[in-house]
Amino acid sequence: MTDEEKYLELLGIKVMQPSVSFLNEIVKRQLSKVPYENISKIVRFHEIGPSIPNLEEFVAGMVDKTYGGTCFVQNIYLNHILDYLGFQTNLIGIRRDGLLSHLSLRVNIEGANYFVDVGIMSSFSGPFRIDPSESFQKDIGNQRFVFSPKVDLENYNLEIWRNGKMIREFESSSLAFTEQDLEIGVRKTFERSAMFMTTLCVHRVFDSHSVGVWNRNFYQIRGTEHSVREILSYSELKSVFRDELMLPQYPLDVTLDLLQSNGAEKLFEV
Repeated sequence: MTDEEKYLELLGIKVMQPSVSFLNEIVKRQLSKVPYENISKIVRFHEIGPSIPNLEEFVAGMVDKTYGGTCFVQNIYLNHILDYLGFQTNLIGIRRDGLLSHLSLRVNIEGANYFVDVGIMSSFSGPFRIDPSESFQKDIGNQRFVFSPKVDLENYNLEIWRNGKMIREFESSSLAFTEQDLEIGVRKTFERSAMFMTTLCVHRVFDSHSVGVWNRNFYQIRGTEHSVREILSYSELKSVFRDELMLPQYPLDVTLDLLQSNGAEKLFEV
């Protein structure tokens, strides 16, 4: 069985002709089966160095350990699997201060372009048509997403607001990026001061709700409702991973030690 076949088996996808409805199903399955998490990233950094896994390693991590990844690796391999399925798809670079800081996907179906992004730690992932007439905003928990496609029918602006304050803005570009651009962007995410090298972060999307851990906080999102509670101990953290995130096998003790070695504050006594 090829890595692509293993990937599709994990998602529970049966091969069909490319269509918007099929793309929508793939994105939903990706969100529900592949966690957004930085634990595999932290462990990989200390074992191998600042790099993303190849396809074989990524699929093995999903199948054997229920790993997922953050924005670069998830969107890179979703793009790969869409291409394998016959979709016309491209990785789109998002830059910050001139450097590649994020990737999303532009998928062309019957002459229309669609936005897809499984790397923003949310169920807001597309596919959404890239056409100015399709501009909209959506509230999910305590966040508001404002999606504004551009008149070129290829690019978009996405604002992410939290509690009434804009926390992130993505502006896509048709400007191509090189392998070197990608390598530099990836390496920056592995700097010891980078957010996902000093933060414990896992997010999962289920059919009716989303849940996540951000350092000592466990949060839950149902529609526009958002609740947060503080995790008070390591044993409670393990319970959250087992009962709420459904990820009981994650190496939390190792991860917490590695986060602290990167300069993060100590979260719990193990």
